[in-house]
Amino acid sequence: MKIEHNSHTELYRSPFGAVICESEVRIRLFLSDFGIPSHVKLVCEYRGEEKTYNMAYAFELAGGYIYEAKVIMPKDAGLLFYYFDVKSDLGRLFYGNNESGLGGKGKKENEKPEKMFQITVYDKSLNTPDWWKEAVCYQIFPDRFSNGNEDGSFLGDRQDIIKRNWGDEPFYKSEQFGDDYLCNDFFGGNLLGIEKKLDYLAEMGITAIYLNPIFKAYSNHKYDTG
Repeated sequence: MKIEHNSHTELYRSPFGAVICESEVRIRLFLSDFGIPSHVKLVCEYRGEEKTYNMAYAFELAGGYIYEAKVIMPKDAGLLFYYFDVKSDLGRLFYGNNESGLGGKGKKENEKPEKMFQITVYDKSLNTPDWWKEAVCYQIFPDRFSNGNEDGSFLGDRQDIIKRNWGDEPFYKSEQFGDDYLCNDFFGGNLLGIEKKLDYLAEMGITAIYLNPIFKAYSNHKYDTG
């Protein structure tokens, strides 16, 4: 039994890559040594809603059969996810994205896949600002960039963090925490510190700043924003 879909090739998905809202995408699946299917379905999920498409036989290829469905993309920009549901006298199986979640050839499953293929759907009328196209962007990890307080004190009074001295070597291994890598060692960098460095950044030719998340979070990098 062989089943295959490769989201990185136009044989299986056309057009390839991101697509425009309300455009049509052709999605295909290859099957061989699976008997006569009682159903070959494409299941799409968008913003929590699921829609199923029956895939029709298209042509024979390499000793197997290609099934396809044509899907109209949502009218609003977002991510559309999809997987396959196939059944015959030999059994039922599902086919979703691979372990990396990066697309390409997928993986057979016995139940609905946790990782699905995805399609980025974008609004054709959305334009990137011209100033951004020429910008020199500088990414800042606020806690590790600069502490704007003259005495180096921390803003706030959190009790669930490890306060480090500026200049110490950052923790980066689990054994430094005892067991698990907790990401709760802080050096005290803040927005005031960034503000005081704006002239320095401008002198380097920086015209745009990208910040790690700055909202409340357990970790120092704050990508687990609360």
